[in-house]
Amino acid sequence: MQLTPNYPAVWLPGTLIVGLGIGLTFPVLSAAAVSSLEPSRYSVGSAVNQTARQIGGALGVAILVVLLGTPKSPVAAMDNFRHLWIYIAAMAALAGVISTALARPTSVAAPSTVESEEARELDEMLDKEVVPDQRPRPGVETE
Repeated sequence: MQLTPNYPAVWLPGTLIVGLGIGLTFPVLSAAAVSSLEPSRYSVGSAVNQTARQIGGALGVAILVVLLGTPKSPVAAMDNFRHLWIYIAAMAALAGVISTALARPTSVAAPSTVESEEARELDEMLDKEVVPDQRPRPGVETE
């Protein structure tokens, strides 16, 4: 590995791939995080998910800065950078193992009882035959 940076050949392609991966992954993860919630809880679930993501990102960057440290030479900087990549790979693998071990919901949340009661009443009303009101109305003469 060289100590001289090569932006167009190394840094730019890697940055583009990481940006594409983040752009394709984060919306799907956010949707998956709230997919089993009731519709009335989407906003709170999404806010909790985004807050946890931000805190995790801040803590992760803080740990990376500690691991990188203040190297005294370019060779020491490369050595610290390798440790950084090992840490990142280990944490990604650990996150994958934990995510795989998590239980998946067996069914989508059932609608609330209020919504199902209203739906049942509407179905009953639509099932009945509509008959015009035969009672005489005040002020209206009948033949």
